[in-house]
Amino acid sequence: MKKTVKIIILCIALCAVLGVFTACNAPSEGLEYVLNRDMTFTVKSIGLCGEKEVVIPDTYNGAPVTEIGEFAFSGYEITKVTISDSVSVINEYAFRGCTKLEEIVIKGNNLTIENRAFSECSSLKKITIEEGVNYVEEVFWGSGVNEVEFEDGVVEIPMALFRGLKDLKSMVIPNTIHRIGAFAFSHSGLESVTLPDSLTDIGMCAFSNTALTSIVIPASVTTMGSRVFSDCENLKYVTSAPASAPSTWAGDWYADSDYQPISAELLWNGHVHTLTETARTPATCITLGKVTYHCSGCNKDVYETLPKNEEHVAQGGWRYDDTGHWKLCMYCVKNFERSPHNYVNGSCTVCGKNA
Repeated sequence: MKKTVKIIILCIALCAVLGVFTACNAPSEGLEYVLNRDMTFTVKSIGLCGEKEVVIPDTYNGAPVTEIGEFAFSGYEITKVTISDSVSVINEYAFRGCTKLEEIVIKGNNLTIENRAFSECSSLKKITIEEGVNYVEEVFWGSGVNEVEFEDGVVEIPMALFRGLKDLKSMVIPNTIHRIGAFAFSHSGLESVTLPDSLTDIGMCAFSNTALTSIVIPASVTTMGSRVFSDCENLKYVTSAPASAPSTWAGDWYADSDYQPISAELLWNGHVHTLTETARTPATCITLGKVTYHCSGCNKDVYETLPKNEEHVAQGGWRYDDTGHWKLCMYCVKNFERSPHNYVNGSCTVCGKNA
């Protein structure tokens, strides 16, 4: 008898657990819908649904649910939303200002997320960029995102995707990404980023108005848009100097930043050095110059070679004979600035020789 009771209690408990699990993943009830012309439904608003974890259903009244309308959940205190694979569009501002929203689950891959759909979601800290999802500009503008993962197969960071994410401080972009779209990280809090060797194209203003201090641009990058690093006031060191940049790089890709051209060899030796200049030997017309920097990160000295200076330095003042005057270079010991005398009142106005 006791054994039978235990089995009954176990079955009841198991049913209760399964019931809770099913309820947590069941489509939300009470949402408000509007019928579209193609006999599909759009979620218009949260309606009478009081759930914190909202699950968008595949169908409503037997017809597919294909869209989430503009401002549908804007301002509501939901904590999680699961988007069914029937949904093909999340319209503008659909979840704007959902300050309690912490998690987004996207089940399908045939989805377009419109402008600022998840903007100003301050509790949204971690997001996954899904393969096959079309992200329109500034989807997460002003949200609290500080961690980003990329699903396998994602090959592009779309235009302005991370624009306005002030809490996004660092990122390692995976080796599947080939293109970073225009304004992708603009006006974000980005301080450091690692670019992959797979990268070939960086769009205009992609990193403008960020807090980047240094960046390593891989040799694979063949196209660079205009003003990629514009208004990056802290940007000091970039590994690819303009003089060696491909012709397909825009001429003003570092406009209005504090960028200082330094060779890749100086910066890249297993890490990006944090450099302080400690010594400088100027170049001459026959010898190379040298600048010594000390790295506070690895406690080593690194060096930069300065090209020869085409200008001569005079060894004393003017030298002259009856035909003209010149200067003698103290380094190459050659004459330069030679010209005939210009006599005025019996004296050369340049070297002072008397006629």
